[in-house]
Amino acid sequence: MKYVTVLISLVGLLVLAGCGAAEPEPATPTVEPTATAPPAQPTEAVSEPTPTAEAYPSAPEPTEAPDEYPAAEAPALPTGYPPDMMVWMERPWGTQCEDPDMYTYADLREAVTALEGAGVVVQDSEAVELAVCQACDCPTSEHFRVQISAQDMEQAEELGWTRWQ
Repeated sequence: MKYVTVLISLVGLLVLAGCGAAEPEPATPTVEPTATAPPAQPTEAVSEPTPTAEAYPSAPEPTEAPDEYPAAEAPALPTGYPPDMMVWMERPWGTQCEDPDMYTYADLREAVTALEGAGVVVQDSEAVELAVCQACDCPTSEHFRVQISAQDMEQAEELGWTRWQ
């Protein structure tokens, strides 16, 4: 008897859900016909006048500067880095497929010591891992980086360091 009551309740709910309130259709406004003017009759096409050269303003004539007017000078390009500018230089630890005993520097401390021995003041240094090719002539993924004054770049480049971009 319980099952019959539950079944009848479910069927009743389904009927109510299916016959539930539908959304009302929007009312369409009724428009009373009014008297309007008769439709316009087609007329002969009116052609627009084609523009002439006189219709447009002429380009201004260039004027020459007076003789006493100074000529503009091109701005000077910078000749170098500011003396207080710091740059990062990098150098690979070695070359792949090469014996590590053949590397120029054994570690970062030795690389910094060599730079300072050449008169380059090192402000900061770090060892980083970079993505490199895997061929035997490629540099190792380990690179040394040092931060130096821009004035010392040439000395560092002579020791094999390159500017880090």
